[in-house]
Formats: sequence, structure tokens, C-alpha cells
Amino acid sequence: TGDVVARFADGAVVESAELRAATDRTQITSPGPVVVTAPEGTIEAGGMEMAPDASGDDVLVFKDGVRLIYDPKARKN
Repeated sequence: TGDVVARFADGAVVESAELRAATDRTQITSPGPVVVTAPEGTIEAGGMEMAPDASGDDVLVFKDGVRLIYDPKARKN
């Protein structure tokens, strides 16, 4: 809790007041507002959860008012 910042190898940065992570499985939750900044743009949302779906693939869900700013030119090939 507090000003949480998570940085990922692909350049994405997740900022939130609180992130909850399960260490025994892939599950990350932001119960409140979250900002994700990546090379391609920014996502702002009221909450976020990453967890496996029924097939076992990790799915990232943003909820509670989602704003996406996407710049396809920023993507490096």
C-alpha cells in the first residue's frame, strides 16, 4: 500500500495506491484507481485484475471507467 509502482521488462509501469499479489499463482489486483504507462500509450482505470481464465491463460481486466490513450507509432518493431 502507499504509492505503489511496478515496472515490467517490456517497459510497462503500473502505478496505484495499492496492489495485491498472490505469490502462489498469477494474480495481481488493484482495488482502486490504477495508471498503466507503456511504450504504446496509457490506460487509466478505477481498478484492475490479472488472473488466469478457465483455459489457464493470464487475462488482464480493467474496470470502473477505463480511459485508453494509444499511439501505434510509438510501438517499436
